[in-house]
Amino acid sequence: MTSTTGQGLLGVAVAVAATYVIIQNYQDVEDAYLINYATSHRRFTPTSHSFSYPLTLALFKLDNRSERSRLFRESRRMWSLLRVDPRGYLTTSYNDLSIIANLRRTLDDRGYSENTAHSAYLMTMPTTLGMSNINPLSIYFCYDDKRRHTLTIFEVHNTYGERSMYIIPNDDSTRISSSEYTHQSFQPRSFFVSPMNDRQGFYNLQASVPFNSQNQLRPPKIRVTYYDQDEKLKFTANLVPSGEANARKISLKSVVIHLSTRPFTNLLTFARILYQALYLHYFKNLAFYPKPNIGVTLNTKANPTQSLDESGSLGFDAEPFLCFHARKAIEKTLHSAVRRHSRVKVIITYTDPLISPTEIGEGADDTLTLNIRSYEFFTQMLISPNVDYIINVLGSRCEDMVRISDDDLFRRLLSLDENSSLSNNSTSSQAFTVANWLAGLRRAHAKWILHQSPDATIDFDVSGTQAFEKPLGDSWMVLIMAIAISVQLRLFAFLFTLLGVRFKPRQTPWKPLDRLQ
Repeated sequence: MTSTTGQGLLGVAVAVAATYVIIQNYQDVEDAYLINYATSHRRFTPTSHSFSYPLTLALFKLDNRSERSRLFRESRRMWSLLRVDPRGYLTTSYNDLSIIANLRRTLDDRGYSENTAHSAYLMTMPTTLGMSNINPLSIYFCYDDKRRHTLTIFEVHNTYGERSMYIIPNDDSTRISSSEYTHQSFQPRSFFVSPMNDRQGFYNLQASVPFNSQNQLRPPKIRVTYYDQDEKLKFTANLVPSGEANARKISLKSVVIHLSTRPFTNLLTFARILYQALYLHYFKNLAFYPKPNIGVTLNTKANPTQSLDESGSLGFDAEPFLCFHARKAIEKTLHSAVRRHSRVKVIITYTDPLISPTEIGEGADDTLTLNIRSYEFFTQMLISPNVDYIINVLGSRCEDMVRISDDDLFRRLLSLDENSSLSNNSTSSQAFTVANWLAGLRRAHAKWILHQSPDATIDFDVSGTQAFEKPLGDSWMVLIMAIAISVQLRLFAFLFTLLGVRFKPRQTPWKPLDRLQ
Protein backbone atom coordinates (compact mmCIF):
# COMPACT_ATOMS: atom_id res chain seq x y z
CA MET A 1 0.00 0.00 0.00
CA THR A 2 2.77 2.37 0.97
CA SER A 3 4.68 1.43 -2.17
CA THR A 4 1.61 2.03 -4.37
CA THR A 5 0.96 5.38 -2.73
CA GLY A 6 4.59 6.35 -3.19
CA GLN A 7 4.47 5.43 -6.88
CA GLY A 8 1.27 7.44 -7.30
CA LEU A 9 2.80 10.49 -5.66
CA LEU A 10 5.88 10.09 -7.82
CA GLY A 11 3.70 9.94 -10.96
CA VAL A 12 1.86 13.10 -9.94
CA ALA A 13 5.16 14.85 -9.25
CA VAL A 14 6.52 13.83 -12.66
CA ALA A 15 3.33 15.04 -14.37
CA VAL A 16 3.47 18.37 -12.55
CA ALA A 17 7.15 18.76 -13.41
CA ALA A 18 6.53 17.89 -17.06
CA THR A 19 3.65 20.37 -17.26
CA TYR A 20 5.86 23.03 -15.69
CA VAL A 21 8.65 22.35 -18.19
CA ILE A 22 6.21 22.52 -21.11
CA ILE A 23 4.73 25.78 -19.86
CA GLN A 24 8.21 27.22 -19.31
CA ASN A 25 9.42 26.16 -22.76
CA TYR A 26 6.35 27.66 -24.40
CA GLN A 27 6.31 30.87 -22.41
CA ASP A 28 5.17 34.20 -23.84
CA VAL A 29 7.78 36.21 -25.73
CA GLU A 30 8.40 39.82 -24.74
CA ASP A 31 8.51 42.59 -27.36
CA ALA A 32 7.26 40.25 -30.08
CA TYR A 33 4.00 40.33 -32.02
CA LEU A 34 2.19 38.47 -34.79
CA ILE A 35 0.44 40.70 -37.32
CA ASN A 36 -1.91 39.57 -40.09
CA TYR A 37 -1.39 41.43 -43.34
CA ALA A 38 -2.86 41.60 -46.81
CA THR A 39 -0.42 42.33 -49.60
CA SER A 40 -1.75 43.68 -52.89
CA HIS A 41 0.10 44.21 -56.17
CA ARG A 42 -1.04 46.14 -59.21
CA ARG A 43 0.76 46.45 -62.55
CA PHE A 44 -0.03 49.26 -64.98
CA THR A 45 2.34 48.75 -67.91
CA PRO A 46 3.06 47.18 -70.36
CA THR A 47 -0.08 45.26 -69.39
CA SER A 48 -2.53 45.62 -66.51
CA HIS A 49 -2.68 42.99 -63.79
CA SER A 50 -3.44 42.80 -60.06
CA PHE A 51 -3.51 40.24 -57.28
CA SER A 52 -3.48 40.01 -53.48
CA TYR A 53 -2.88 37.39 -50.81
CA PRO A 54 -2.59 37.17 -47.00
CA LEU A 55 0.60 37.06 -44.93
CA THR A 56 1.42 36.76 -41.25
CA LEU A 57 4.51 38.67 -40.14
CA ALA A 58 6.39 38.78 -36.85
CA LEU A 59 7.41 42.15 -35.41
CA PHE A 60 9.96 41.75 -32.64
CA LYS A 61 12.79 43.52 -30.87
CA LEU A 62 16.23 42.33 -31.93
CA ASP A 63 18.71 41.20 -29.29
CA ASN A 64 21.66 38.85 -28.93
CA ARG A 65 19.66 36.10 -27.24
CA SER A 66 18.51 32.85 -28.81
CA GLU A 67 17.16 31.34 -25.58
CA ARG A 68 13.59 32.41 -26.22
CA SER A 69 10.64 30.08 -25.84
CA ARG A 70 9.73 27.30 -28.22
CA LEU A 71 6.94 29.49 -29.50
CA PHE A 72 9.35 31.87 -31.23
CA ARG A 73 13.10 32.46 -31.23
CA GLU A 74 16.00 33.77 -33.26
CA SER A 75 18.24 30.78 -33.81
CA ARG A 76 20.17 28.88 -36.47
CA ARG A 77 19.31 25.39 -35.26
CA MET A 78 17.17 25.41 -32.09
CA TRP A 79 13.64 24.30 -32.96
CA SER A 80 10.54 26.36 -32.23
CA LEU A 81 7.05 26.67 -33.68
CA LEU A 82 8.02 29.99 -35.25
CA ARG A 83 11.67 30.84 -35.85
CA VAL A 84 13.90 33.45 -37.47
CA ASP A 85 17.26 32.18 -38.77
CA PRO A 86 19.91 34.95 -38.63
CA ARG A 87 21.72 33.42 -41.61
CA GLY A 88 18.87 34.59 -43.83
CA TYR A 89 19.29 38.29 -43.15
CA LEU A 90 21.51 41.25 -44.03
CA THR A 91 25.19 41.00 -45.01
CA THR A 92 26.07 37.43 -45.98
CA SER A 93 29.65 37.76 -44.68
CA TYR A 94 28.28 38.48 -41.18
CA ASN A 95 25.77 35.63 -41.04
CA ASP A 96 27.62 33.97 -38.16
CA LEU A 97 26.44 36.89 -35.97
CA SER A 98 23.06 37.64 -34.45
CA ILE A 99 20.78 39.82 -36.55
CA ILE A 100 21.31 42.90 -34.36
CA ALA A 101 25.11 42.49 -34.51
CA ASN A 102 24.92 41.98 -38.28
CA LEU A 103 22.74 45.09 -38.58
CA ARG A 104 25.26 47.21 -36.69
CA ARG A 105 28.18 45.91 -38.76
CA THR A 106 26.22 46.47 -41.97
CA LEU A 107 25.42 50.05 -40.99
CA ASP A 108 29.02 50.62 -39.88
CA ASP A 109 30.15 49.60 -43.39
CA ARG A 110 27.96 52.41 -44.66
CA GLY A 111 29.27 55.07 -42.29
CA TYR A 112 26.67 54.95 -39.52
CA SER A 113 27.57 54.91 -35.82
CA GLU A 114 26.63 52.00 -33.58
CA ASN A 115 24.18 54.26 -31.75
CA THR A 116 22.11 54.48 -34.93
CA ALA A 117 20.86 50.96 -34.16
CA HIS A 118 21.19 51.01 -30.38
CA SER A 119 17.93 49.07 -30.52
CA ALA A 120 15.89 47.83 -33.46
CA TYR A 121 12.70 46.04 -34.37
CA LEU A 122 12.45 43.63 -37.28
CA MET A 123 9.25 42.85 -39.16
CA THR A 124 9.61 39.68 -41.21
CA MET A 125 8.06 36.39 -42.23
CA PRO A 126 9.11 33.71 -39.71
CA THR A 127 9.82 30.08 -40.47
CA THR A 128 6.76 27.97 -39.59
CA LEU A 129 7.19 24.53 -37.97
CA GLY A 130 10.74 24.38 -39.28
CA MET A 131 9.64 24.88 -42.90
CA SER A 132 11.26 27.89 -44.56
CA ASN A 133 10.18 29.86 -47.59
CA ILE A 134 11.28 32.83 -49.63
CA ASN A 135 11.16 36.05 -47.62
CA PRO A 136 10.66 38.83 -50.19
CA LEU A 137 10.62 41.82 -47.82
CA SER A 138 11.78 42.50 -44.26
CA ILE A 139 11.64 45.90 -42.56
CA TYR A 140 13.96 47.20 -39.82
CA PHE A 141 13.05 50.10 -37.54
CA CYS A 142 16.16 51.46 -35.82
CA TYR A 143 16.34 53.62 -32.67
CA ASP A 144 19.17 55.40 -30.85
CA ASP A 145 19.93 55.19 -27.12
CA LYS A 146 17.25 57.82 -26.41
CA ARG A 147 14.61 55.75 -28.23
CA ARG A 148 14.48 58.19 -31.12
CA HIS A 149 13.68 56.65 -34.48
CA THR A 150 16.75 56.90 -36.75
CA LEU A 151 16.28 54.66 -39.79
CA THR A 152 13.76 52.52 -41.62
CA ILE A 153 15.45 49.82 -43.71
CA PHE A 154 13.87 47.75 -46.49
CA GLU A 155 15.66 44.42 -46.99
CA VAL A 156 14.64 42.81 -50.28
CA HIS A 157 15.31 39.21 -51.33
CA ASN A 158 14.83 37.64 -54.75
CA THR A 159 14.17 33.99 -55.62
CA TYR A 160 17.89 33.48 -56.40
CA GLY A 161 18.91 34.00 -52.77
CA GLU A 162 20.35 37.48 -53.36
CA ARG A 163 19.73 40.38 -50.98
CA SER A 164 19.69 44.14 -51.15
CA MET A 165 18.75 47.00 -48.85
CA TYR A 166 17.22 50.45 -49.12
CA ILE A 167 17.73 52.87 -46.21
CA ILE A 168 15.32 55.67 -45.29
CA PRO A 169 16.81 58.04 -42.69
CA ASN A 170 14.49 59.86 -40.31
CA ASP A 171 15.08 63.49 -41.30
CA ASP A 172 13.29 66.43 -42.88
CA SER A 173 13.81 65.06 -46.39
CA THR A 174 11.90 61.84 -45.66
CA ARG A 175 9.26 62.73 -43.04
CA ILE A 176 5.77 63.21 -44.46
CA SER A 177 2.43 64.29 -43.02
CA SER A 178 0.10 61.45 -43.87
CA SER A 179 -2.59 59.56 -42.07
CA GLU A 180 -1.05 56.31 -43.31
CA TYR A 181 2.71 56.79 -43.67
CA THR A 182 5.37 58.64 -41.70
CA HIS A 183 8.34 58.44 -44.10
CA GLN A 184 9.07 58.13 -47.79
CA SER A 185 12.16 58.04 -50.00
CA PHE A 186 12.79 57.98 -53.76
CA GLN A 187 15.55 55.50 -54.63
CA PRO A 188 16.80 53.93 -57.88
CA ARG A 189 15.86 50.36 -58.63
CA SER A 190 19.32 48.82 -58.19
CA PHE A 191 18.36 45.20 -57.48
CA PHE A 192 16.90 42.45 -59.67
CA VAL A 193 13.69 41.24 -58.00
CA SER A 194 11.43 39.90 -60.74
CA PRO A 195 12.02 38.44 -64.22
CA MET A 196 9.14 40.68 -65.34
CA ASN A 197 11.21 43.86 -64.88
CA ASP A 198 14.74 45.05 -65.51
CA ARG A 199 16.77 47.14 -63.03
CA GLN A 200 15.94 50.51 -64.57
CA GLY A 201 13.65 53.10 -63.02
CA PHE A 202 13.18 54.03 -59.37
CA TYR A 203 11.04 53.39 -56.29
CA ASN A 204 9.02 55.59 -54.00
CA LEU A 205 9.29 53.72 -50.68
CA GLN A 206 6.75 54.63 -47.98
CA ALA A 207 6.46 53.26 -44.45
CA SER A 208 4.95 54.04 -41.06
CA VAL A 209 6.83 53.39 -37.82
CA PRO A 210 5.43 50.72 -35.45
CA PHE A 211 5.16 52.84 -32.29
CA ASN A 212 3.60 56.26 -31.77
CA SER A 213 4.82 59.00 -29.43
CA GLN A 214 3.11 57.26 -26.49
CA ASN A 215 5.01 54.04 -27.34
CA GLN A 216 1.78 52.32 -28.33
CA LEU A 217 1.98 49.64 -31.01
CA ARG A 218 0.63 50.65 -34.38
CA PRO A 219 1.11 47.95 -37.05
CA PRO A 220 3.30 49.43 -39.80
CA LYS A 221 1.95 50.07 -43.28
CA ILE A 222 4.23 49.71 -46.30
CA ARG A 223 3.83 50.95 -49.86
CA VAL A 224 6.22 50.55 -52.79
CA THR A 225 5.58 52.50 -56.00
CA TYR A 226 7.72 51.66 -59.02
CA TYR A 227 8.31 54.10 -61.89
CA ASP A 228 10.22 53.36 -65.08
CA GLN A 229 13.16 55.46 -66.32
CA ASP A 230 10.69 57.84 -68.03
CA GLU A 231 8.88 58.43 -64.70
CA LYS A 232 5.85 56.47 -65.88
CA LEU A 233 3.96 54.60 -63.15
CA LYS A 234 4.61 50.89 -63.62
CA PHE A 235 3.73 49.03 -60.44
CA THR A 236 2.45 49.44 -56.88
CA ALA A 237 2.63 47.07 -53.91
CA ASN A 238 0.94 47.56 -50.55
CA LEU A 239 1.31 45.79 -47.22
CA VAL A 240 -1.65 46.64 -44.99
CA PRO A 241 -2.76 45.15 -41.64
CA SER A 242 -5.93 43.08 -42.05
CA GLY A 243 -8.80 42.57 -39.62
CA GLU A 244 -9.43 43.99 -36.18
CA ALA A 245 -6.98 43.46 -33.32
CA ASN A 246 -4.49 42.14 -35.89
CA ALA A 247 -1.40 42.70 -33.71
CA ARG A 248 -1.17 40.00 -31.05
CA LYS A 249 1.62 39.40 -28.57
CA ILE A 250 3.39 36.13 -29.26
CA SER A 251 1.92 33.70 -26.75
CA LEU A 252 0.81 30.08 -26.77
CA LYS A 253 -2.72 31.23 -27.58
CA SER A 254 -1.76 33.54 -30.48
CA VAL A 255 0.59 30.98 -32.04
CA VAL A 256 -2.01 28.20 -31.78
CA ILE A 257 -4.60 30.51 -33.39
CA HIS A 258 -2.16 31.34 -36.18
CA LEU A 259 -1.27 27.70 -36.84
CA SER A 260 -4.90 26.58 -36.75
CA THR A 261 -6.35 29.35 -38.93
CA ARG A 262 -3.49 30.32 -41.28
CA PRO A 263 -1.06 27.37 -41.21
CA PHE A 264 0.00 27.53 -44.88
CA THR A 265 -0.35 31.27 -45.47
CA ASN A 266 3.39 32.00 -45.46
CA LEU A 267 4.47 28.66 -46.90
CA LEU A 268 2.54 29.37 -50.10
CA THR A 269 4.46 32.59 -50.82
CA PHE A 270 6.90 31.10 -53.33
CA ALA A 271 4.12 29.19 -55.11
CA ARG A 272 2.10 32.40 -55.40
CA ILE A 273 5.07 34.34 -56.80
CA LEU A 274 5.79 31.57 -59.32
CA TYR A 275 2.13 31.38 -60.37
CA GLN A 276 1.91 35.13 -60.99
CA ALA A 277 5.16 35.12 -63.00
CA LEU A 278 3.94 32.24 -65.19
CA TYR A 279 0.53 33.88 -65.62
CA LEU A 280 2.11 37.13 -66.79
CA HIS A 281 4.44 35.23 -69.10
CA TYR A 282 2.00 32.84 -70.76
CA PHE A 283 -1.31 34.72 -70.56
CA LYS A 284 -0.20 38.37 -70.56
CA ASN A 285 2.63 37.75 -73.06
CA LEU A 286 5.41 39.37 -71.00
CA ALA A 287 8.89 38.10 -71.88
CA PHE A 288 11.40 37.35 -69.14
CA TYR A 289 14.47 39.34 -68.19
CA PRO A 290 17.31 37.01 -67.10
CA LYS A 291 19.02 37.63 -63.78
CA PRO A 292 22.05 39.91 -64.22
CA ASN A 293 25.26 39.59 -62.23
CA ILE A 294 24.94 41.05 -58.77
CA GLY A 295 27.54 43.71 -59.68
CA VAL A 296 28.69 46.41 -57.31
CA THR A 297 27.54 45.62 -53.79
CA LEU A 298 28.41 48.68 -51.74
CA ASN A 299 29.19 52.33 -52.39
CA THR A 300 26.12 53.01 -54.51
CA LYS A 301 24.35 56.22 -53.62
CA ALA A 302 20.58 55.93 -53.69
CA ASN A 303 20.12 59.51 -54.90
CA PRO A 304 22.33 62.59 -55.42
CA THR A 305 21.28 64.19 -52.12
CA GLN A 306 22.64 61.38 -49.95
CA SER A 307 25.70 62.06 -47.85
CA LEU A 308 26.37 58.37 -47.21
CA ASP A 309 26.83 55.37 -49.48
CA GLU A 310 23.77 53.47 -48.38
CA SER A 311 21.99 51.43 -51.01
CA GLY A 312 23.14 48.26 -52.65
CA SER A 313 23.41 44.53 -52.44
CA LEU A 314 24.23 42.83 -49.17
CA GLY A 315 26.90 40.60 -50.65
CA PHE A 316 27.24 37.43 -52.65
CA ASP A 317 25.14 34.46 -51.65
CA ALA A 318 26.86 31.26 -50.50
CA GLU A 319 29.29 29.95 -53.12
CA PRO A 320 27.68 27.04 -55.03
CA PHE A 321 29.35 23.62 -54.93
CA LEU A 322 30.53 23.55 -58.54
CA CYS A 323 31.73 27.16 -58.38
CA PHE A 324 33.77 26.42 -55.27
CA HIS A 325 35.63 23.50 -56.85
CA ALA A 326 36.02 25.30 -60.17
CA ARG A 327 37.56 28.25 -58.34
CA LYS A 328 40.04 25.97 -56.57
CA ALA A 329 41.10 24.42 -59.88
CA ILE A 330 41.53 27.83 -61.52
CA GLU A 331 43.53 29.18 -58.59
CA LYS A 332 45.87 26.16 -58.85
CA THR A 333 46.22 26.79 -62.58
CA LEU A 334 47.11 30.43 -61.94
CA HIS A 335 49.69 29.35 -59.33
CA SER A 336 51.27 27.09 -61.94
CA ALA A 337 51.23 29.85 -64.56
CA VAL A 338 52.78 32.37 -62.16
CA ARG A 339 55.62 29.93 -61.45
CA ARG A 340 56.41 29.99 -65.18
CA HIS A 341 56.18 33.79 -65.26
CA SER A 342 58.07 34.53 -62.06
CA ARG A 343 57.70 38.30 -62.37
CA VAL A 344 53.89 38.30 -62.56
CA LYS A 345 51.49 38.61 -59.64
CA VAL A 346 47.76 37.81 -59.81
CA ILE A 347 45.19 39.37 -57.47
CA ILE A 348 41.63 38.01 -57.46
CA THR A 349 39.12 40.48 -56.00
CA TYR A 350 35.32 40.47 -55.77
CA THR A 351 32.64 43.12 -56.14
CA ASP A 352 31.62 42.03 -52.66
CA PRO A 353 34.34 43.89 -50.72
CA LEU A 354 33.87 41.65 -47.68
CA ILE A 355 35.26 38.66 -49.57
CA SER A 356 39.01 38.60 -49.00
CA PRO A 357 41.19 38.97 -52.11
CA THR A 358 43.41 36.09 -53.21
CA GLU A 359 47.02 36.97 -54.07
CA ILE A 360 49.12 34.65 -56.21
CA GLY A 361 52.84 35.39 -56.57
CA GLU A 362 55.00 38.09 -55.02
CA GLY A 363 57.79 40.52 -55.87
CA ALA A 364 56.38 41.01 -59.36
CA ASP A 365 57.09 43.53 -62.09
CA ASP A 366 53.56 43.11 -63.51
CA THR A 367 50.28 42.71 -61.62
CA LEU A 368 47.15 41.20 -63.11
CA THR A 369 43.85 41.89 -61.30
CA LEU A 370 40.73 39.80 -61.86
CA ASN A 371 37.64 41.44 -60.37
CA ILE A 372 35.00 38.73 -60.04
CA ARG A 373 31.40 39.90 -60.48
CA SER A 374 29.81 36.45 -60.33
CA TYR A 375 30.87 33.07 -58.95
CA GLU A 376 29.65 31.65 -62.25
CA PHE A 377 32.80 32.99 -63.88
CA PHE A 378 34.78 30.06 -62.47
CA THR A 379 32.49 27.37 -63.86
CA GLN A 380 32.28 29.07 -67.26
CA MET A 381 36.06 29.47 -67.44
CA LEU A 382 36.37 25.73 -66.86
CA ILE A 383 34.53 24.97 -70.12
CA SER A 384 35.90 27.91 -72.13
CA PRO A 385 37.78 26.75 -75.26
CA ASN A 386 40.50 29.41 -75.16
CA VAL A 387 41.74 32.62 -73.54
CA ASP A 388 40.15 34.87 -76.18
CA TYR A 389 36.75 33.37 -75.36
CA ILE A 390 37.32 34.08 -71.65
CA ILE A 391 38.28 37.70 -72.34
CA ASN A 392 35.57 38.49 -74.89
CA VAL A 393 32.59 36.42 -73.72
CA LEU A 394 33.05 36.17 -69.96
CA GLY A 395 34.52 39.67 -69.72
CA SER A 396 32.98 43.13 -69.94
CA ARG A 397 32.19 42.91 -73.68
CA CYS A 398 29.50 40.34 -73.04
CA GLU A 399 28.56 38.55 -69.81
CA ASP A 400 30.58 40.84 -67.52
CA MET A 401 31.36 38.07 -65.04
CA VAL A 402 34.90 39.35 -64.63
CA ARG A 403 36.84 42.58 -65.14
CA ILE A 404 40.40 41.88 -66.30
CA SER A 405 42.92 44.66 -65.69
CA ASP A 406 45.24 43.71 -68.58
CA ASP A 407 43.96 41.48 -71.39
CA ASP A 408 47.39 41.02 -72.96
CA LEU A 409 48.99 40.00 -69.67
CA PHE A 410 46.11 37.59 -68.97
CA ARG A 411 46.52 36.08 -72.44
CA ARG A 412 50.29 35.76 -72.03
CA LEU A 413 49.94 34.22 -68.57
CA LEU A 414 47.51 31.47 -69.57
CA SER A 415 48.53 30.72 -73.15
CA LEU A 416 50.53 27.57 -73.85
CA ASP A 417 51.36 26.09 -77.22
CA GLU A 418 49.88 22.63 -77.66
CA ASN A 419 53.17 20.75 -77.86
CA SER A 420 54.70 22.20 -74.71
CA SER A 421 51.48 21.61 -72.81
CA LEU A 422 51.28 17.97 -73.75
CA SER A 423 54.94 17.30 -73.06
CA ASN A 424 54.90 19.07 -69.69
CA ASN A 425 51.49 18.03 -68.40
CA SER A 426 50.92 14.59 -69.84
CA THR A 427 53.32 12.33 -67.97
CA SER A 428 51.23 9.25 -68.78
CA SER A 429 48.87 7.99 -71.45
CA GLN A 430 46.04 8.43 -68.95
CA ALA A 431 46.85 12.13 -68.52
CA PHE A 432 47.08 12.45 -72.30
CA THR A 433 43.59 10.94 -72.60
CA VAL A 434 42.10 13.31 -70.00
CA ALA A 435 43.68 16.32 -71.72
CA ASN A 436 42.20 15.25 -75.06
CA TRP A 437 38.77 14.62 -73.55
CA LEU A 438 38.82 18.06 -71.96
CA ALA A 439 39.85 19.66 -75.24
CA GLY A 440 37.06 17.77 -77.02
CA LEU A 441 34.47 18.84 -74.47
CA ARG A 442 35.51 22.49 -74.74
CA ARG A 443 35.45 22.25 -78.53
CA ALA A 444 31.92 20.80 -78.37
CA HIS A 445 30.82 23.57 -76.02
CA ALA A 446 32.15 26.25 -78.38
CA LYS A 447 30.37 24.59 -81.31
CA TRP A 448 27.11 24.51 -79.34
CA ILE A 449 27.43 28.18 -78.36
CA LEU A 450 28.05 29.12 -82.02
CA HIS A 451 25.01 27.09 -83.08
CA GLN A 452 22.81 29.08 -80.65
CA SER A 453 23.76 32.41 -82.28
CA PRO A 454 24.26 31.78 -86.01
CA ASP A 455 23.91 35.49 -86.91
CA ALA A 456 26.29 36.86 -84.28
CA THR A 457 29.16 39.08 -85.46
CA ILE A 458 32.37 37.63 -84.02
CA ASP A 459 35.84 39.15 -84.30
CA PHE A 460 37.82 36.47 -82.42
CA ASP A 461 38.34 32.71 -82.52
CA VAL A 462 35.54 30.97 -80.64
CA SER A 463 35.97 27.35 -81.66
CA GLY A 464 39.75 27.00 -81.49
CA THR A 465 40.81 25.13 -78.35
CA GLN A 466 44.08 25.73 -76.56
CA ALA A 467 46.10 23.90 -73.95
CA PHE A 468 45.99 25.04 -70.33
CA GLU A 469 48.22 24.47 -67.33
CA LYS A 470 47.44 21.77 -64.79
CA PRO A 471 44.90 21.12 -63.35
CA LEU A 472 42.81 23.03 -65.92
CA GLY A 473 44.50 21.09 -68.71
CA ASP A 474 44.46 17.44 -67.61
CA SER A 475 42.66 16.64 -64.37
CA TRP A 476 39.98 14.00 -63.82
CA MET A 477 38.25 16.30 -61.33
CA VAL A 478 38.22 19.16 -63.83
CA LEU A 479 36.89 16.81 -66.52
CA ILE A 480 34.05 15.62 -64.27
CA MET A 481 33.16 19.18 -63.30
CA ALA A 482 33.30 20.33 -66.92
CA ILE A 483 30.90 17.55 -67.93
CA ALA A 484 28.52 18.47 -65.09
CA ILE A 485 28.61 22.18 -66.01
CA SER A 486 28.03 21.49 -69.69
CA VAL A 487 25.16 19.08 -69.01
CA GLN A 488 23.58 21.52 -66.56
CA LEU A 489 23.66 24.36 -69.10
CA ARG A 490 22.25 22.25 -71.93
CA LEU A 491 19.54 20.77 -69.73
CA PHE A 492 18.54 24.28 -68.63
CA ALA A 493 18.31 25.39 -72.27
CA PHE A 494 16.39 22.26 -73.29
CA LEU A 495 13.77 22.54 -70.54
CA PHE A 496 13.18 26.26 -71.05
CA THR A 497 12.86 25.75 -74.82
CA LEU A 498 10.49 22.81 -74.28
CA LEU A 499 8.31 24.94 -71.98
CA GLY A 500 8.23 27.78 -74.49
CA VAL A 501 9.88 30.29 -72.17
CA ARG A 502 10.63 33.55 -73.99
CA PHE A 503 13.28 36.10 -73.07
CA LYS A 504 13.72 39.70 -74.09
CA PRO A 505 15.64 40.15 -77.39
CA ARG A 506 19.35 39.29 -77.02
CA GLN A 507 18.78 38.25 -73.39
CA THR A 508 18.50 34.45 -73.68
CA PRO A 509 20.95 33.15 -71.02
CA TRP A 510 22.47 30.35 -73.14
CA LYS A 511 23.09 32.64 -76.14
CA PRO A 512 25.94 34.87 -74.92
CA LEU A 513 27.21 35.72 -78.42
CA ASP A 514 23.97 37.67 -79.02
CA ARG A 515 25.16 40.14 -76.40
CA LEU A 516 28.64 40.81 -77.77
CA GLN A 517 29.41 44.52 -77.93
